[in-house]
Amino acid sequence: MSTGANAYKGHGANTGGLQRHSVGDLYPYTVIRKGARAEQFLAFDMRTSNEGAPRRTYIEAAQDIASLRLRNMMHG
Repeated sequence: MSTGANAYKGHGANTGGLQRHSVGDLYPYTVIRKGARAEQFLAFDMRTSNEGAPRRTYIEAAQDIASLRLRNMMHG
C-alpha cells in the first residue's frame, strides 16, 4: 500500500464517491477567481453552485469557507 498525500484512502461517503485527494481539502467548497481580469476570489459550493461574496485574496475566500464549515457543523 502506498503512503503519503496520494495514498489510497477509499471512495468517500462525504465526497460523492470521489477520493479525498481528487476533490481537495476544501470540498465540497472551492475558491474560484472571477471578474474581467480575475481580480476577485469567491467561495463556491460545488454541490449547489452558490457563490460567496467577492474577496480581494484567495485567503479571504478560504476563510469564508472555514466559516461555512463551522456553521454547518453547528447546525447540521
